[in-house]
Amino acid sequence: MKLLKRVEIITVFLTILILVSTSYSADKNGFSPSRFQITDKKIRGWVADENGYKEFGPEELFDIINGGAEIYVNQGLQKGIYQRLIKGNKYQCEIFVEDYGSSKNAKNVFVTTTETASDPPKLNAGNSDRIKIKEFIGGILIYLHRKNYYFEISVSGFDTFENAITNVEPFIVFFENILSEK
Repeated sequence: MKLLKRVEIITVFLTILILVSTSYSADKNGFSPSRFQITDKKIRGWVADENGYKEFGPEELFDIINGGAEIYVNQGLQKGIYQRLIKGNKYQCEIFVEDYGSSKNAKNVFVTTTETASDPPKLNAGNSDRIKIKEFIGGILIYLHRKNYYFEISVSGFDTFENAITNVEPFIVFFENILSEK
């Protein structure tokens, strides 16, 4: 009876130890979508659009974007999330956060997708070596890579380039802060 009780205690202890160590390594070394998901309270003024969140793997990316998924999949896309946020009735933000398993793969995607992008103006956020920008009517698309992650952040509905930049900077700060955590 005593031996059985000890075995049960040891089994419970080892199970807890395994669960804790597995969740710690997944959060620190692997892709943990909840770390990158932007909820209503994380960036002032922006709220999650209903049904505007999706986790995906390489095969699901083909269903999310309209063409060009091969570029991302061929560079080693492992997992990602898509988020759509809104601000008032006019402004929209779409975000892709993708894990490529290595900084080399993430940088390769960045280089491939930003061939026609330009360097951003002086930003109050991020490292300009890892950021490129494309302007379109009413908004901008920011490309960012850091560590094994690649980001595309698109904001639209803005009347000036400066307003679009001002509204995208908090997103860059948010993601840079996450990636700076030890």
